[in-house]
Amino acid sequence: MAHPFRHIQYPEIESATNSFDQVIGRGGFGIVYKGTMTYEDGNREDVAIKRMSAESTQGVAEFESEVDTLPNLRHCNIVALRGYCVHENEKILVYEYMSFGTLNDHLHTRRTPLSWANRLNIFITASHGLQYLHNYVADDSALIHGDFKSSNILLNERFEAKISDFGLSKTCRKDQPSTYVIAGIRGTFGTIDPSLFQTGRLRRKSDVYAFGVLMLEVLCRKRVLSDVATYGDDGSVVTWGLDHIKQGKFKEIIDEEIRGEISSKGLKKLSSIIKSCLHRDPDPRPTMTDVVQDLEKLQTGSNRSWWERLRFI
Repeated sequence: MAHPFRHIQYPEIESATNSFDQVIGRGGFGIVYKGTMTYEDGNREDVAIKRMSAESTQGVAEFESEVDTLPNLRHCNIVALRGYCVHENEKILVYEYMSFGTLNDHLHTRRTPLSWANRLNIFITASHGLQYLHNYVADDSALIHGDFKSSNILLNERFEAKISDFGLSKTCRKDQPSTYVIAGIRGTFGTIDPSLFQTGRLRRKSDVYAFGVLMLEVLCRKRVLSDVATYGDDGSVVTWGLDHIKQGKFKEIIDEEIRGEISSKGLKKLSSIIKSCLHRDPDPRPTMTDVVQDLEKLQTGSNRSWWERLRFI
């Protein structure tokens, strides 16, 4: 049973975390702890508790953005915010706990590689989350995530994705496809829409660009940024990946653990989605609804191919 979003008292946070004794993540914003909340109805729930760094001025703005935004979102592919705590200089956020951690960890830290079926499921569920944000209606507004990346995607035991970290999210009018003018460029280099540097405008299509970056990262199991020796001139997985696609060598850079699981037709479709998402001009990029539809067709085709292979074993 889901419990309503609320202000949580600091002693309750201390009790839930056993005085902050189990660290499960660290970042510029502060530290994330695992905890267990006990509710008035007697139910208990594992939670992730983000304790904002007192030194981070950016963290204050991101805290306020999350508290303002997340409680209004209701979707199975968006992480749920259970509550918040403001105590003296402490600012704390309490989220539902996702047992399989971040997609970034599975790609770059853990030894067991993700299967192709799991990676495709992550693409589809994450794309559903972005589609919801981009079509979310509240006073005719939609939501731009603004920092979509593998470390902000949490996984459950079924490898279903939930999008987290809405500290840089911005609203825009639903009837305007584009834009939110921002004072300064913030986000994660390597995933930032290049048009943002020219126009200063954050768009829903900026999230689409970041989704294309994610697809390359997940399919190739390569970090978004690396050294020039790995990726060439700009050290970016985007330039490196698009060069291989243009040369007809996309299969060569797919993670060898899944390379044999994807059909030639599937590879062609994946490369088409990636190229369209990573178009330098935002306007020709697909909407997330377009991306969802293409990925679901790909999943249907993958399931059919699997069944046809099984018949002849």
